[in-house]
Amino acid sequence: MGIGVIMAKDINKIEVILSRILFFLDPRTVVQIWRFTIGGAAATAIDFSAYVALTRLLGLNFLIANVIAMTLGATFLFFFNKRYTFRDTEKKVVRQYVVFWLNAMFMLALVEGILLIGVNLLKINDLVVKIAAYAITYVVNFLIQKYLIFRKQAN
Repeated sequence: MGIGVIMAKDINKIEVILSRILFFLDPRTVVQIWRFTIGGAAATAIDFSAYVALTRLLGLNFLIANVIAMTLGATFLFFFNKRYTFRDTEKKVVRQYVVFWLNAMFMLALVEGILLIGVNLLKINDLVVKIAAYAITYVVNFLIQKYLIFRKQAN
C-alpha cells in the first residue's frame, strides 16, 4: 500500500475501532457518523473550492458564490449518503431528493445567515465564517438525514 492510500479494509478497521471507542452508541450509528464525515469532508472540499474560485478568481459576491458552491457540494452529498453512508435502497428517490433539497435549503439559509452576520456585522473574514458555519451545521444535518431523509435503512 502506498503512502496516503486508504484501502477498504482499512476503512472497516477504522469503523470497528470507532465503534469500540464510542461503545455507548449503536455501532451502525457510529459507522454512519464516520461515513457521513467522509462524505461531508468531500462535499466540503467541493463546496469550499468552488466558493474560493467564485469569490477570489471570478469576483462573485460571497452570498451568491455560497449558493452555487453549496449546491455543488450538496448534489455530491445526496448520492454519497444515499448509497454509502446510509446504504439506502428506497426506490422513491424523487421524494428523497426533494426532502434532501428542502434540508439543503434550510442549511443554505442557515449558512447564509451565519455568513451575513459574521462578515457584515462582526467583520470576520468570510472564509473563517464559512468554516465555522460548516461546524455549526454538521450535527443538525446528520440528524435530519439519518432520521428524516434516509430513515428506513438508517435505523
